[in-house]
This record gives sequence, C-alpha cells and structure tokens, in this order.
Amino acid sequence: MDRQELNRVRELMGTKPHADVNNCTHFVRGGEDVKVRMIGPHPLPNFYAGMFVMAVQTWGGVGDTGHDKWNRASPYIRKQVVLAILQRKALPLALEYPQFLFEINGCSRSAFDQIARVRVGATISSMGVRDNAHPNIPVIVPPRVYDSPTAREDFEEGVLATKRAYFKLIAAGGGRQSWQDARALLPMGMAHRFCLNINYASLANLCSNRLKFCEQYDTVTVAWKLRQELMRYYPTLAVALRPGCDFAKRCTYHEAYSLSEAFGCLFQGCGRWPDPDPNSEFNWSAADRKDIESWLGGRVPDGDEPIHWHEAALSDRHWFEESIP
Repeated sequence: MDRQELNRVRELMGTKPHADVNNCTHFVRGGEDVKVRMIGPHPLPNFYAGMFVMAVQTWGGVGDTGHDKWNRASPYIRKQVVLAILQRKALPLALEYPQFLFEINGCSRSAFDQIARVRVGATISSMGVRDNAHPNIPVIVPPRVYDSPTAREDFEEGVLATKRAYFKLIAAGGGRQSWQDARALLPMGMAHRFCLNINYASLANLCSNRLKFCEQYDTVTVAWKLRQELMRYYPTLAVALRPGCDFAKRCTYHEAYSLSEAFGCLFQGCGRWPDPDPNSEFNWSAADRKDIESWLGGRVPDGDEPIHWHEAALSDRHWFEESIP
C-alpha cells in the first residue's frame, strides 16, 4: 500500500490527522441524540425455530429430532414452546441462541461505562480517544442541568475551558504532546459510540437492570432503544424485555443498590412501583419517564401492564409458519 492509498484508508477510517480541526462544541440534552441500530445478523435467521429445537432436545428418543418436531408441529404449538421459553417455563439455555450486533451512538461516555458492565454473553468494541483527536466532540448535558439556565451556563463554561486546554495540547504538536496525553482532559459527558454483540439471554438481563428509571438518563435511553430496535425484527423477543421490577411487581431499587444504604440511595424510586423505603439523597428519580418517551418517540409500557404476547406473536407469524429446510 503506497502512501497516497494509505492516506485514503486513514481518511475513511477516521485516523488521519487534520490540521484544520475546530474547537466547537454542541451541547446535547440527555438522550435526545441516542441512536441504536441492529447491524446483524443479516439475512435474518429464524431464531424462534432454533430456540424451539434447543428446548425440545430433552424430550423424546434418539431419532426424534427437534428439526422434525418443528416441521411436524403446527404454528400454534411452535409459538407455545417459544413463549414457554420466554416466560421461563422451560430450560433457559435456548435464550442464549439468538445473537445480535447493535451499533449505539450518541450516549455519554459515562452511560457507555454502565452498559459495558455486562460481561457474560456480550462483546463490546468502542470509539477510541487515543488514536483520534476530538476537539469538536458533542457533550451530553444532564436534563436537570440543561433545563436550568444558571446550572447550564456553569456546566458549559467548565466544559469549554476543559476543551480549550485539550485543543491547545493537540494543536501544539511537534512531539511535545499527543492525543493520548490530551485525552485525560476529555469529560465523562463526551458523546460516545460503540458496538454491542450480545446474545438474547444477556440482553434480557441487561434490560432488566437498565430499563429501570433509577439508572442514568441516557443509560436508560440506550436500553429502551435496544428494545425498540429489536421490536422491528423480532417483536416476540422484544416484548419480553421489561424492567426487573415489573417481574418482581415491586420497587427493587433499594434491593439492587443495598450497598448505597450506608448513606441512603442517591435517588428516589421512579414511582413505577411503590417504594417501601423512600430514603434518598435526592428527591427525584435518576431518569424521567417523559424524557425517555420523548427520545423514543413512543410510550413506555406501565409497570402493571401485561406483556402483549398475542399481538407480538401475530407480528412474528411468518417465523412460526416457516418450516426448517
């Protein structure tokens, strides 16, 4: 690869230095710029058939294959087996069969750090700040700060001062500083981008925790948009994704953050379910449902709202009617 071609590749990949970088900053309110897209798998596989085949392995004799059982079963029976898996009435192993790749853009670096705590069943790759210069990267502003003129002015003043120092470091060049050195100045509120490769069991666990409004505003936005994006392709898998408190039918905030009881939980429960112990440091929820619905462009189901299995399965009818070749 000659130098000219190498520069074209670096330009495409975003790793080519630019002398004309501008120190400009766009301030974003909470999760309004969060975008989630399912990149794979493509073409879409019939995950329901695979889940069925895995679930029925424990039943029947050696020659009685799951492949044959699916093809002999009616769409109704196929659906009932899949629903049993999703409702935790069958062995959970089949939940690990569906695998998805999502690209997520526009949340803060701190929200990414929370999402990235998922471990088993997931792989993550994310935007670097060592091999790229980011003087003009957007900054995510907490909604309560954004909505307060005084607090927002103070916030923006602090960010701009930090980014001026960052710009000076990367502009100095000459081997004296590097993007690696300068990245120590970048704020936790900087906009971030990452890929999440995850199986369905791990995604369900992630959503059980991160769909709750006791989590950071854009962390919650990412989780609800993961659910929303999955709904486009596999509605029956998507409707099963709910906050863990909905399955417990009680507020679990103080249970999940019991270690915080040493000084009181930071935030109050969101009101989705009654909070038996409202002791908190701040008298509001970490994320606001109205904000989340605004950023989703749609409503969030109520805590006591039943899962609409029938409607979702109707949307997925073509998968349940398909035979395995």
